[in-house]
Amino acid sequence: VDLVHWWGNTFDPLLMARPMFWQMTIWIDALLFFPFYGAALYAWTKGLEWIRLPTIIWASVIMTNVTIIVGEELWGVHSTPDVGMVLFANAPWFLIPLFAIWRMWNEHPFCVPESRT
Repeated sequence: VDLVHWWGNTFDPLLMARPMFWQMTIWIDALLFFPFYGAALYAWTKGLEWIRLPTIIWASVIMTNVTIIVGEELWGVHSTPDVGMVLFANAPWFLIPLFAIWRMWNEHPFCVPESRT
């Protein structure tokens, strides 16, 4: 808790303010993303293709949430005093879903393409 408060007080005033839209993203994380992570971990390790569309939906929603949060942190009422640090800290929340979309974009994302020799 002390580390979270230090981060919020030092770099991320939005974290400390916790406006309603932020709280709603936390509920989305808890109610939707948490069960998805369990299912996705299982499906990704087993190479099950049914996870393809849920992964694309998850990635789209999380990138939307992060875009809204970063917008508030850059230009909103609770803007950060250290833009670079906040962008760096939020980058994985955008880059990992972007990679997941790229990976799942193929119709058969777990198949190894045949080499043409």
